Amino acid sequence: MAFDPYRMRVEFAEIWADYLRKHYGRAETVAYMFGVTFQTACNWLSGVSRPTGDKVMLEFASHPDRLLEHALKHMDRAA
Repeated sequence: MAFDPYRMRVEFAEIWADYLRKHYGRAETVAYMFGVTFQTACNWLSGVSRPTGDKVMLEFASHPDRLLEHALKHMDRAA
């Protein structure tokens, strides 16, 4: 399966939202854990926007196995 970077850019906000809903649930928790505003957390959880790389790396440093598992499960969305 070929990886399409443009397609991943389009899909990533929803992939990230799925991950956050599964592991953090509420916007208040997301805001606290990632050091972002409540509105940013709401935007992430609704798939309106996606995080910057530093926030993804923070999560990867803290939870590499579960983030990798989630990413691999959704790779087909970038094909």
